[in-house]
Amino acid sequence: MDIIKELNISSKFFYFGVGSLAKVTIFRTLAHKNLNEGDRITAAISGYYSLFHLGMSLMYFCHDKLFCDQRDRIIREIENRNGCDPSDTISHRMVNNFLKQCVAKGLENYCLTIFEKGLELRNYVNYAPRMDIKNDYPKFGDCKIVIEDLDGFISNLDDTIFKMIAWAHGNSTIERTSFSKIAVEQIPQFFENEDLFYLKWCNPEVINNSKIFLEKIMKQSKDFH
Repeated sequence: MDIIKELNISSKFFYFGVGSLAKVTIFRTLAHKNLNEGDRITAAISGYYSLFHLGMSLMYFCHDKLFCDQRDRIIREIENRNGCDPSDTISHRMVNNFLKQCVAKGLENYCLTIFEKGLELRNYVNYAPRMDIKNDYPKFGDCKIVIEDLDGFISNLDDTIFKMIAWAHGNSTIERTSFSKIAVEQIPQFFENEDLFYLKWCNPEVINNSKIFLEKIMKQSKDFH
């Protein structure tokens, strides 16, 4: 691959990564809001998707850590779409496998554990407990996952996000000294442009709390080495 094409692809990966980080902050905020309101089903879904999109952003920012076939597949999608975001073709399995590769390259295993707990919770609230019919009497199956599992997952969400972003800072294809400034500081534009998705689909409280969390990320990023 020639250097001009490589730089062009890296630039696209960068902006797709920033877009994914914006989703991280929104879903994280929704997860805490849902839990505070006692809505644990949507808290589980929102919490998981905050980490799913974070894993996806790591794929973009640290795309040199992808296996060649994974990276080539994403590049083909970008080219087939004339440069449009290929994120909807990235599966949960792809993100999970990529995070396992990241653990092999220094990401704390704790992050993978929390991600997989989130995936388990998301699958549980979507697909279980299933209903059994015995003697013509319908009955839902036993709850194998307890409320405390979800509460613990949400309580670990912010720390996991901080740890994964810190790892990306040290392993991104972007110059380390500029990762926080260039990537993290560009996210607010997604919450301020009225033509974009979030101001139309999120209420002001969610937008404001996402900005507050983003400020925490930006403050912590100053301590990255």
